[in-house]
Amino acid sequence: MTSAAPLFQSFACHALQWYAVRVRSHCERVASSTLQAKGYQQFLPEVRSRRRWSDRTKELQVPLFPGYVFCRFDAAHRVPVLESAGVAGIVSFGTLLAPIPAEEIQAVETMLRLCHHVEPY
Repeated sequence: MTSAAPLFQSFACHALQWYAVRVRSHCERVASSTLQAKGYQQFLPEVRSRRRWSDRTKELQVPLFPGYVFCRFDAAHRVPVLESAGVAGIVSFGTLLAPIPAEEIQAVETMLRLCHHVEPY
């Protein structure tokens, strides 16, 4: 019986895929923390950006992909994600959600860790 548990966990892990979650304007951090509080694995890539005002210059942490947070979940159970604060929708093609390969998420994480200068796109 103990050998069945790792097999089930392995299967459950493969059912979860990464998706790009569209968020309301300037609500990336709110959506990210809400998804995390609900127990979802989320990823909000941020970079340092220098912003200039008339009286000062300041360095801020800004989203690498404004308007999006990446979240790993089972597409069959997407309603709790859609009901999260700040979430506007999930990137899809018609009615089919558009999964993002885990390798792409890992590539972004690696790029942020290794590159010194990355700008939002």
